[in-house]
Amino acid sequence: MGLLRTSLAITGYGSLATVAGFTAMTWNSRVLPIPAGDYIFNHTLYARYNPNNAPASQDICVRQVPLGKIRPELLEKNRKGEETGKLVEAFCAGIWGGVGKCYVLRLEEGGGGGGGRVRWDARGEYGRG
Repeated sequence: MGLLRTSLAITGYGSLATVAGFTAMTWNSRVLPIPAGDYIFNHTLYARYNPNNAPASQDICVRQVPLGKIRPELLEKNRKGEETGKLVEAFCAGIWGGVGKCYVLRLEEGGGGGGGRVRWDARGEYGRG
Protein backbone atom coordinates (compact mmCIF):
# COMPACT_ATOMS: atom_id res chain seq x y z
CA MET A 1 0.00 0.00 0.00
CA GLY A 2 2.88 2.35 0.75
CA LEU A 3 4.37 1.92 -2.73
CA LEU A 4 1.05 2.72 -4.39
CA ARG A 5 0.52 5.79 -2.22
CA THR A 6 4.06 7.03 -2.92
CA SER A 7 3.69 6.46 -6.66
CA LEU A 8 0.39 8.32 -6.77
CA ALA A 9 1.82 11.17 -4.71
CA ILE A 10 4.85 11.54 -6.97
CA THR A 11 2.64 11.43 -10.06
CA GLY A 12 0.23 13.99 -8.63
CA TYR A 13 2.90 16.40 -7.41
CA GLY A 14 4.81 16.03 -10.67
CA SER A 15 1.70 16.83 -12.69
CA LEU A 16 0.92 19.81 -10.51
CA ALA A 17 4.48 21.12 -10.82
CA THR A 18 4.38 20.69 -14.61
CA VAL A 19 1.12 22.61 -14.98
CA ALA A 20 2.28 25.34 -12.58
CA GLY A 21 5.62 25.71 -14.39
CA PHE A 22 3.98 25.88 -17.82
CA THR A 23 1.48 28.45 -16.57
CA ALA A 24 4.21 30.59 -15.02
CA MET A 25 6.39 30.52 -18.15
CA THR A 26 3.56 31.32 -20.56
CA TRP A 27 1.60 33.75 -18.40
CA ASN A 28 2.08 36.81 -20.67
CA SER A 29 2.19 34.89 -23.96
CA ARG A 30 -0.54 34.84 -26.58
CA VAL A 31 -0.89 32.22 -29.32
CA LEU A 32 -2.18 33.80 -32.52
CA PRO A 33 -2.98 32.20 -35.88
CA ILE A 34 -0.77 33.17 -38.79
CA PRO A 35 -2.90 35.13 -41.29
CA ALA A 36 -3.62 33.43 -44.63
CA GLY A 37 -1.90 36.28 -46.51
CA ASP A 38 1.41 35.71 -44.71
CA TYR A 39 4.55 35.32 -46.80
CA ILE A 40 5.09 31.71 -45.76
CA PHE A 41 1.81 30.61 -47.39
CA ASN A 42 2.60 32.43 -50.64
CA HIS A 43 6.10 31.03 -51.04
CA THR A 44 6.88 28.74 -54.00
CA LEU A 45 8.16 25.96 -51.73
CA TYR A 46 4.90 25.96 -49.80
CA ALA A 47 2.96 25.66 -53.04
CA ARG A 48 5.26 22.86 -54.25
CA TYR A 49 4.92 20.76 -51.08
CA ASN A 50 1.22 21.55 -50.60
CA PRO A 51 -0.19 21.15 -54.13
CA ASN A 52 -3.77 20.48 -53.01
CA ASN A 53 -3.76 23.55 -50.78
CA ALA A 54 -4.45 21.52 -47.64
CA PRO A 55 -5.21 23.66 -44.58
CA ALA A 56 -2.25 24.37 -42.34
CA SER A 57 -2.38 24.49 -38.58
CA GLN A 58 0.25 27.14 -38.06
CA ASP A 59 0.35 29.62 -35.23
CA ILE A 60 2.80 31.96 -33.58
CA CYS A 61 3.43 32.66 -29.91
CA VAL A 62 3.72 36.37 -29.12
CA ARG A 63 5.00 37.79 -25.89
CA GLN A 64 5.08 41.52 -25.38
CA VAL A 65 7.80 42.98 -23.18
CA PRO A 66 7.44 46.55 -21.90
CA LEU A 67 10.27 48.82 -23.02
CA GLY A 68 11.00 49.62 -19.38
CA LYS A 69 12.12 46.00 -18.83
CA ILE A 70 14.69 46.12 -21.68
CA ARG A 71 18.16 47.23 -20.64
CA PRO A 72 18.95 50.62 -22.29
CA GLU A 73 22.38 49.49 -23.54
CA LEU A 74 20.65 46.89 -25.73
CA LEU A 75 18.75 49.63 -27.58
CA GLU A 76 21.73 51.90 -28.35
CA LYS A 77 22.51 52.97 -31.87
CA ASN A 78 25.96 53.26 -33.44
CA ARG A 79 27.49 56.48 -34.79
CA LYS A 80 25.62 56.15 -38.10
CA GLY A 81 22.28 55.93 -36.27
CA GLU A 82 21.82 52.24 -37.05
CA GLU A 83 20.81 49.69 -34.45
CA THR A 84 23.75 47.65 -33.14
CA GLY A 85 21.96 44.32 -32.86
CA LYS A 86 22.67 43.95 -29.14
CA LEU A 87 19.02 43.17 -28.45
CA VAL A 88 19.09 40.26 -30.90
CA GLU A 89 22.36 39.01 -29.43
CA ALA A 90 20.87 39.09 -25.91
CA PHE A 91 17.79 37.21 -27.13
CA CYS A 92 19.89 34.52 -28.82
CA ALA A 93 22.12 34.24 -25.76
CA GLY A 94 19.04 33.68 -23.64
CA ILE A 95 17.79 30.92 -25.92
CA TRP A 96 21.06 29.17 -26.81
CA GLY A 97 23.08 30.00 -23.68
CA GLY A 98 21.02 27.86 -21.33
CA VAL A 99 19.14 24.64 -21.88
CA GLY A 100 19.15 25.11 -25.67
CA LYS A 101 22.93 24.78 -25.68
CA CYS A 102 22.66 21.29 -24.17
CA TYR A 103 20.57 20.14 -27.12
CA VAL A 104 23.00 21.64 -29.63
CA LEU A 105 25.99 20.03 -27.93
CA ARG A 106 24.24 16.66 -27.82
CA LEU A 107 23.38 16.98 -31.51
CA GLU A 108 26.97 17.83 -32.41
CA GLU A 109 28.35 14.96 -30.34
CA GLY A 110 26.14 12.55 -32.24
CA GLY A 111 27.53 13.78 -35.54
CA GLY A 112 24.39 15.64 -36.52
CA GLY A 113 25.64 19.23 -36.36
CA GLY A 114 28.33 21.32 -37.98
CA GLY A 115 31.56 21.65 -36.06
CA GLY A 116 32.31 25.24 -37.09
CA ARG A 117 29.06 26.86 -36.03
CA VAL A 118 28.73 29.74 -33.62
CA ARG A 119 27.78 28.80 -30.07
CA TRP A 120 26.30 31.27 -27.62
CA ASP A 121 26.98 31.45 -23.93
CA ALA A 122 24.79 32.97 -21.24
CA ARG A 123 26.73 36.27 -21.16
CA GLY A 124 25.87 37.07 -24.79
CA GLU A 125 29.43 36.52 -25.96
CA TYR A 126 30.11 33.99 -28.63
CA GLY A 127 32.97 32.45 -30.47
CA ARG A 128 33.62 29.81 -33.02
CA GLY A 129 33.16 26.38 -31.62
